[in-house]
Amino acid sequence: MQIAYAWRIQTKDGNSIIWHSGGTGGYRTYMGFDPKTRTGVVVLSNLGSDTGDNDIGRHLLDASYPLEKIEPVK
Repeated sequence: MQIAYAWRIQTKDGNSIIWHSGGTGGYRTYMGFDPKTRTGVVVLSNLGSDTGDNDIGRHLLDASYPLEKIEPVK
């Protein structure tokens, strides 16, 4: 993984995803872009999970990234 102006560049099997995520006050965001397919995705969440929004965003851009199983909020 590389970092460019706080954007992360994640490469898997020769394909790159440029992304950034963050959160505050129980909300999370993920924005990613696949320059090869020119596809972008934005995920907005009102669940303060460290994995959910990033996993969903990466999976939407490249289905080879698995979705993490998280427990429902009680």
